[in-house]
Amino acid sequence: MDQARARFYSDAVSYLGVIGDEGARVSQTMAGDGSTLAGIEAVLRSAKSTENSRYDNCSSSRASGGIPNGLGDIAENADEVHRRFQKAMNECLRGITDSNGEQIIAGGQALKSSATLASTTVMKINAQR
Repeated sequence: MDQARARFYSDAVSYLGVIGDEGARVSQTMAGDGSTLAGIEAVLRSAKSTENSRYDNCSSSRASGGIPNGLGDIAENADEVHRRFQKAMNECLRGITDSNGEQIIAGGQALKSSATLASTTVMKINAQR
């Protein structure tokens, strides 16, 4: 495997891994018996920031190193995972601010969608390595 392809795979897997980590942290906090709204809001904001930072790093690496031939779909999936994750965090935060359970549920669905696409993309990368 050439160096550009290996770097691209490594960056993508590193970024996509944060979705599982942050998604699990958010889910566990939201489901916790002792969780407060302030605590949940803090975890949502932290997860949103952490994911965004990791996405920016991955995106910057792609911009400087390019996307190897045949891997555009993986880059597109990473972009879509980012959009879905940010949507999930925003929906949940709005739901807390507005005391709207439907927004929180929509956020949970977007989080699940983001995590599913991230997982599918990592499996695709692993199959190509």
